[in-house]
Amino acid sequence: MKIRFLAVSSIALSLLLVQCVVTKPLDFSEVSVAEEGGLKFSKISNESDFVIGPNVMTSSYVSGRGKVKTIRWYAAPFIGLSADGKNIGFISNKGNVHNIHIKSTVGGSALVQRTYKGGCFDLAFSHDGKNICFSDNSDGNQNVYTINAKEGSAIRQITSAPNGELGAIFSYDDKTIFFTKEEKSFVSNPQLPNSPPSASRYYIWGYSVETSMLTQYTEGFTPCPFPDGNNLLITRSNRETGNGEIWLIDIVKGIETQILAMPDKSFSSPDLSPDGKTIVVVGVTPESKTRSINLDLYTIKLDGTGLTQLTFHPSHDTSPKWSNDGSELFFISARGSANYGIWKMDYKKQ
Repeated sequence: MKIRFLAVSSIALSLLLVQCVVTKPLDFSEVSVAEEGGLKFSKISNESDFVIGPNVMTSSYVSGRGKVKTIRWYAAPFIGLSADGKNIGFISNKGNVHNIHIKSTVGGSALVQRTYKGGCFDLAFSHDGKNICFSDNSDGNQNVYTINAKEGSAIRQITSAPNGELGAIFSYDDKTIFFTKEEKSFVSNPQLPNSPPSASRYYIWGYSVETSMLTQYTEGFTPCPFPDGNNLLITRSNRETGNGEIWLIDIVKGIETQILAMPDKSFSSPDLSPDGKTIVVVGVTPESKTRSINLDLYTIKLDGTGLTQLTFHPSHDTSPKWSNDGSELFFISARGSANYGIWKMDYKKQ
């Protein structure tokens, strides 16, 4: 199955790139670690759900500092919450194909399969609870689709361009579906004459549900709409460092505000809290003497202050989503197991 890789600097489609060294093996056996003291973690999936999480990759290159390894990850969300908060959608690998399944947010064994295409990689529920948008590459090209959230199997294809399109999410009024679109840049490499395109850029687009009109808004990926319909949180890669940064975009006035950027860390996948005051993101935690580099969850206030690391487990914690009342965070992690699962944690306001 073909998976597109996006680049921030040189990232893969909806992947972020950060330059960090990876040396120590990970220990997944514990559910939580001492640094997470006081937080309650609950697993709501079972091993039989075959939960799929983001592809996290390491590679290396030679720089003035010698050989440097990098960590990259698929940033689009692998889980989505229903409008009433009672169900969670996720990507399952049952039967060795990727499809959307739905189960209760309180756990249990009941499971409903919603797609049968076999190449799903991300999803989001509409705010009226009627539909799910998702991306799928089972035909060899990643495009955006919608399907009824509760019944039927009819799928509506939203995009069909040859470039990859993914990471779709509904606006709060469900009139627009925002998504990420790759635009390839064909940069030749004289040392590798037969190599594929070496650079791509990624842009936020919107699809009008009422008119089917497509609109390009800004450079970036992983859009997170605001209730007012005028603003988006996005991930944008720094062209010099390759690090993922979090930006606030006013798509009406054209004003762009940087919320979170660091020279030694990369961030992605912003999700705005229900009260509109706090953003949860995926971020890189650098290597230390006691642990390897990995992905953790962080929060930051909308004004760009109060960056706080929430998780410290050596497994990768990704795809964060707020509960409807903001008291919990749902996410994907391999903590407590060698396999990905769906977890929720109590959120204590900082």
